[in-house]
Amino acid sequence: MNTFSVRGMVRFGWDTFKKRPWFFIGVTLLITVINSLVSRAFPGVTWTQQTGMLMSAPYIFGTVINFILQVFVGMGTIALYLKAHDDVVSAQWKDLWHPQAFGRYFILSLLLILVSFSFVLLIVPGIIFTLMFQFAPYLVIDKGMGPIEAMKESARMTKGHKWQMFTCDLAFVGVVIVGALCIIVGLLAAIPVTYLAIAHMYRTISSQAVAEVPAQA
Repeated sequence: MNTFSVRGMVRFGWDTFKKRPWFFIGVTLLITVINSLVSRAFPGVTWTQQTGMLMSAPYIFGTVINFILQVFVGMGTIALYLKAHDDVVSAQWKDLWHPQAFGRYFILSLLLILVSFSFVLLIVPGIIFTLMFQFAPYLVIDKGMGPIEAMKESARMTKGHKWQMFTCDLAFVGVVIVGALCIIVGLLAAIPVTYLAIAHMYRTISSQAVAEVPAQA
């Protein structure tokens, strides 16, 4: 079985980032601005110390709209970084608009939320299931799979890789934390480096999973 290393994933992300740093910084700023505007324009259900849980119709409506818009942002982010991984020069701003798989991605997002809530108090099983389905969103965008098919395939392809994925994910969190400590500006590099590293991990595991299929037949 081929293996991959934390250093290799992060190094790939950094090397790719350096080829078009201003493009990736711009993408990060744009996504950050979009997320901020969406959150301000459509405040969702929340809890405050003064008023408790805010569950009125406007807040419920805001939660729904916020979630839908975040689905579009998530699809575009994955599509752009997968394209940048495969050919960094060909990645463009327009790749952030990737609505084709909205229905499938939307349902998958709901299913993943349900899975997360199911294991919210069970730390170890929760981590295992998070790693198991980590690449389901990528499979929907990259392969056009349906939500259930993507979850099954993600579970199959990550089998035997979860510990390596866990250590890589911890390292990615570390990269983002270090970026935040660098007067916040470091996040403009840390975030795209992390996304590129995750895309590389997906491509690495995916290619190996494909290579193993004939041997299992």
